[in-house]
Amino acid sequence: MVWGRSHARAVEGTFSHDEVARNRRGAGAGEAKTGSHVTWESVSWKDGSKYEGLVKDGRCHVRGVLRYANGDRYEGEYKDNRMEGLGVYVWKNGAVYRGEWRKNDMHGCGVKLIPKGSGEIVPQEGEWLQDAYVGDVMACSKYASRKKAMEADAAALEARKLKPRDVGGEKSGGKKFFGLF
Repeated sequence: MVWGRSHARAVEGTFSHDEVARNRRGAGAGEAKTGSHVTWESVSWKDGSKYEGLVKDGRCHVRGVLRYANGDRYEGEYKDNRMEGLGVYVWKNGAVYRGEWRKNDMHGCGVKLIPKGSGEIVPQEGEWLQDAYVGDVMACSKYASRKKAMEADAAALEARKLKPRDVGGEKSGGKKFFGLF
């Protein structure tokens, strides 16, 4: 599988339990299963990139955190190995996008904060289509975008908090996460 964003270097890797065990840098919870079981995985690549989160059929699914070797990071929702739903992407230069994603692209309502050399931060609030900023439009006003940004923050927090004990019905602080997706 290929990981990456158009803004970051792509990373090659697989969720093979053999590879995880072989490189000794990743730790998988659960066992390799076919079907629709969701497991929590921690996978490291040779370049230093690391994914921690839920996996279904060897693909990122539901939520997780991907830390790229170049310093970029994505926290949020996944569907079938793609950033899909709500999430937060942080570039190593300090830029941050918080909002909706579709097929690995910023797509929908969201807010991107871009730092300038002078210490100024330039916000882009509104609609995004396939990584391109459209602007403050009626369907996605700056207020709607701010709301989506807060929802993306919540999704990112849930992705960061997710641990192996939360999968498969084990209790974790009164919460449990299990199911077929």
